[in-house]
Amino acid sequence: MKRFACWVLICFLSGVILSIPASADSEKKDAVPIMDETVVTATRTETPVKDLGVSVTVITEETIKERQAVDVLDALRTIAGINLARSGGRGGTTSLYLRGGEDNFTKVLIDGVSVNLGGGAFNFGSLLTENFERIEVVRGPQSALYGSDAISGVINFITKPGEGKPSLRASTSNGTYLKGDKNYVGEQSVGFSGGNEWIGASLGYARVDDNGYLPVNQDYWNNTFSGRVDVYPVDDFDLTFTGRYEQSKFEFPTEDAGDRFSPLDPNQDLKNKDWVNGIKGQYQMLPWLEHVALFGYHYNKKEFNDPEDPPADPFGSFFSDTKETRASIDYHFNIRYPSTEKIRSTFTAGFEYLDEDYDQQTLSEFMGFESTSDLNKDRNNLGLYVQEQLSLYNRLHLTAGARYEDNSEFGNEFVPRGSIAYELTQTGTNLRGAAGKGFKTPTFTEQFAQGFATGNPDLDPEKSYSWEVGVDQVLWENKIVLGATYFDQKFDDLITFVNRPDPLPDFENIQGAESSGIELMAFCKPGYGFTFGGNYTYLDTEVTDDGGAGGPSSPFEEGKELLRRPKHTASGFITWAWKGFQIRFDGLYVGKRDDLDFRTFPANRVTLDEYFIVDLATSYTFNLNHPYIKELKIFGKVQNLFDEKYEEAFGFSPPDPSFRVGLAFKI
Repeated sequence: MKRFACWVLICFLSGVILSIPASADSEKKDAVPIMDETVVTATRTETPVKDLGVSVTVITEETIKERQAVDVLDALRTIAGINLARSGGRGGTTSLYLRGGEDNFTKVLIDGVSVNLGGGAFNFGSLLTENFERIEVVRGPQSALYGSDAISGVINFITKPGEGKPSLRASTSNGTYLKGDKNYVGEQSVGFSGGNEWIGASLGYARVDDNGYLPVNQDYWNNTFSGRVDVYPVDDFDLTFTGRYEQSKFEFPTEDAGDRFSPLDPNQDLKNKDWVNGIKGQYQMLPWLEHVALFGYHYNKKEFNDPEDPPADPFGSFFSDTKETRASIDYHFNIRYPSTEKIRSTFTAGFEYLDEDYDQQTLSEFMGFESTSDLNKDRNNLGLYVQEQLSLYNRLHLTAGARYEDNSEFGNEFVPRGSIAYELTQTGTNLRGAAGKGFKTPTFTEQFAQGFATGNPDLDPEKSYSWEVGVDQVLWENKIVLGATYFDQKFDDLITFVNRPDPLPDFENIQGAESSGIELMAFCKPGYGFTFGGNYTYLDTEVTDDGGAGGPSSPFEEGKELLRRPKHTASGFITWAWKGFQIRFDGLYVGKRDDLDFRTFPANRVTLDEYFIVDLATSYTFNLNHPYIKELKIFGKVQNLFDEKYEEAFGFSPPDPSFRVGLAFKI
């Protein structure tokens, strides 16, 4: 399998190299934005993409609007290296697998504040794009900067600042599914933005209603409030307040076997409340010394409700109430040595302290018997990190860093990382490479569970080692950007469930796996209003050690591929804009991958078919320049245009094709 990956990569690189002479005389001033983007997530400082040795993708607000991507998962699913799997309809549990890692191996930040639950879990199914200015996706282990959970990468959602004259915006979009009961889909939003030299503010509210495509119990609604306030009280000092609150309810009639094979449950739902806020201060104390402090708080509450409804609930009813909170403080300083034409240097050092609390109550009832459990635990963590960024002759860019982690439960951990990028400015070529280690703390359940399963307080963190090499090439007077990356990851000390008699623990660090592959990217803006782009990912995964707890019914079967990781994924888009009119097609191909069939016990391993889905989004904008209405937009979107039949998770039917049309105003 690795030979195939190498062959594809060699063919792609050969095409790039043969094309180099055509771009030798191209000028930097017309560079495609992809290479000129400045990101903060990869190094904690504003750094151009071309100076980074790691793989980075930036999803801009413009792209989000073009795609009319209201849900974050619609914006992320076409990124190289990412595979998303949603169980059920809109709002359902959505897992993200980055470069073959587990679904809790990606650090998720909102304005720099971690929103992962303890142990790395994050549900992408209910996060909306409302009021986000950009999404930065950094692939590869980033634990040296961000600590636990950043094994496979980091995704940072950044709220847009308030700038310019005060303005109001509002939009309404309404539609339906095109088959079955043709249930209603609605999306509404309002927002404010504005600022001056002293203060800036950006506020937003979004509401989503989706009645689903199944005949029973699939309603979903989501209210999201977001805001950002920037204050500039004195020169060289910035203060930023960010906050985001989500309240949602997802009704779902399905059990583990999905809606295709099990009776539909008319009374099962999950309520979610999520609040994240941050206070960030930046002080340029001296021309060469900057202080940055971020105070973060994250609160999540989930209420699961499943009363007994035969035959959907043969084992009675189950209820749970789970709260998780995390308070954190992150401080670092940046020392920038005087820059010259020969050398630029930024040294960063800092610490992060966080405190996590977990509180869960459960109640189950079966044949008149009740069983309850109550789990209340907390843990804290101190991380110390350093990083050096060094650029020589504005061509060679070196980054090295490390982090020391001291956790109240599992002890300490040391993780280094390093990267290199080299620019061949005469040809528009950028060579890069990176390597590093990552780790992830166990979940509270894995460490402290009681009752059906017994936690293991002596668990070690799950670990990874990864390296990558890549090349980016600018062609045709910088109207084309091509990229290729080869990556290799090894995962050790993976935690698995082993059913043992009490009081022995049921969780152990006994499994291992590896993943490798290639990511290809192409972007072209030839003019005449056209823009083209696409990604391709080849992924090869294998379980190297099942710890004796594997087998066909286990997610980890030695010698087999990891579940829900397709070997081939590809995506592409084409956009045409003319005056106020715009139309965009997005396509996504997902190849065959393994999953588990839970209709039997133990479960059986099955193979899901490949699929290809296409979305269409179009709009027309009227620039009115009216005293009260500056802009009016008419827009529409069709999802799953060709009614593709597919499964992201075994047993769960895909959404029927849907459409919506809407109006947007800017005042």
